[in-house]
Amino acid sequence: REVDVVQPVLTAIQIAIAALWESWGIVPAAVVGASLGEVAAAWMAGIVTLPEAMRISCERSRIMREAVVPGKLAIVTAPAEVIRERLARYAPRLLLSGINSRNRVLIAGEATGFEDAIRELEAEGLMCQRVQVTVPAHSALLDPACAPLSRALGGLAGRAARIPFYSSATSGGVAGEAVDAGHWVKNMREPVLFGPTVEQVITDGFDLFVEVRS
Repeated sequence: REVDVVQPVLTAIQIAIAALWESWGIVPAAVVGASLGEVAAAWMAGIVTLPEAMRISCERSRIMREAVVPGKLAIVTAPAEVIRERLARYAPRLLLSGINSRNRVLIAGEATGFEDAIRELEAEGLMCQRVQVTVPAHSALLDPACAPLSRALGGLAGRAARIPFYSSATSGGVAGEAVDAGHWVKNMREPVLFGPTVEQVITDGFDLFVEVRS
């Protein structure tokens, strides 16, 4: 699947679902997004407009495709501490690119040698699920895309959030005014700390979650 086609479509669907729910009276008290989903979350929080959200999604995905070497992703069922230890011997072929929960992490790597490394992890008893993408997201392999994305989103300035906005790039709350081009570079480049972010949301007193999937 082509990332520069799929990701803008996903953003549009996520925003449409959220808008439909809001028309039914289902209004969030706070939002958190994982990876690309943070764009729709920022729209829901009133930080970016609809045209700005689509601009972010389109530029992000276009630049990821053009500037990054082909790569792969896999979900591994194991704690992050265990995976960090295992990945040390595969670096830089494999890198930790996300923490989905306490026992599920995301790893990224260049296409060359990725399958061999994954099979070695599976032989050690770790459950690995391949993700059907062509970009090694949320890792140092995206470094060539950082400067181009910063330039493409230059001048973008977030607005004050109408509800708390949590970022899976920082695992905490972020002020809407801080959601600028630099934030979206971090959102693309840094590991997705979705599990730790959700734990922070719970710590802050939110206990009912509705997931937007597309």
